[in-house]
Amino acid sequence: MSSSGQNEGLRHYEVLLARSVKERLLGIPSRDDARRIARRLRMLEVAPAMGEVYEPVYESAMPDHEVRVTFTGHYGIYYTIDETAGTVGVEFLEDCRRDPMRKFS
Repeated sequence: MSSSGQNEGLRHYEVLLARSVKERLLGIPSRDDARRIARRLRMLEVAPAMGEVYEPVYESAMPDHEVRVTFTGHYGIYYTIDETAGTVGVEFLEDCRRDPMRKFS
């Protein structure tokens, strides 16, 4: 990635987007939200632990593996970290103004 002095020594992760996330990114109507999401995805390359572990209020909304979430603008970015592979897998992009019970289904 970048060889600038401020990024030296940081581990870089590859951010992998699920197909559904790529499709949602194309449909974001707000340029500001799209820019915020793009910026946050770049941040995940060097600071994937920035998000908190996703712990839904409803047990039925709990995924079968550990998922982290970070919020930006109107959107939640749900992802996993694979330290061994050096990847961040973005599984879901949610417009937080929508139904939370439809995650991961």
